[in-house]
Amino acid sequence: MPLAVDDLVGYFRAGSKPLAKFRIGVEQEKIGVRQDGAPVPYRGPGGIVDMLERLCARGFSATLEDGQVIALARAGDRITLEPGGQLELSGGALPTASACRDALAAHVREVAEIGRAVGVRFLGVGYRPFGAHAGTRSCGTTSRRAGARAGSRTT
Repeated sequence: MPLAVDDLVGYFRAGSKPLAKFRIGVEQEKIGVRQDGAPVPYRGPGGIVDMLERLCARGFSATLEDGQVIALARAGDRITLEPGGQLELSGGALPTASACRDALAAHVREVAEIGRAVGVRFLGVGYRPFGAHAGTRSCGTTSRRAGARAGSRTT
């Protein structure tokens, strides 16, 4: 017996949340560059690890893989390190788009402040739009490096 439209509507309504429980979140990638546009090194003063440690000092907790920091978490927000060195915010679930805007603005201010202290500026893009791939060291995790070898794009 074929399904009727009412059957499909009923199925989706049964799995939906009440309006009061609706939430929205934000994801944003940014890539750090030096003042001259050069990529930020993974290690060393002013490197990616240095900036992640500075964020830990502000209340983030670190997730490690093979002894390396690959993610930070605080109050529902996560900052992950992407294979090309990009930092990605996965914001917590919030009740309104305005709350997401405010949380994103606060995150950008915080990361920009950390970056300024070590001579790094952040571009609100998912990749470094200039320079050669060969000049960018992959900062991904073991599983991400394996994916890159299998043909995934890393920058």
